[in-house]
Amino acid sequence: MNPTATPERRDQARYEVLEYALLRTNGEEHTAVLQDIALGGVRCSTRRYYRMGERCELVVARGDGSTVALPIEIRYSANRGERLFTTGLRFIPQTTNERRDVAEFVHDAFRRHYAAA
Repeated sequence: MNPTATPERRDQARYEVLEYALLRTNGEEHTAVLQDIALGGVRCSTRRYYRMGERCELVVARGDGSTVALPIEIRYSANRGERLFTTGLRFIPQTTNERRDVAEFVHDAFRRHYAAA
């Protein structure tokens, strides 16, 4: 068992996506590739390890081409090969606007998933 990964505890449907995003932490931005999404968070591929519990922002594109920064917490970061990590992120919105931004992002991803099906 990988000591950096947490056990599966999902109670929400997850949908596959393939989108680029940025993880912004400590003033630095790192590219991430989103792999799947649910109401509670996302799973992505990254090129660096993230510490469990670390709080940062997931910067994603909106449908109109603008971007939005969603507050997240790192749930796990597991090494999957040469400089490749699978990283689990949990949404942690604190304000009404942040909750709206997360809901819109997830809704847009679900709508794209069903449109492609």
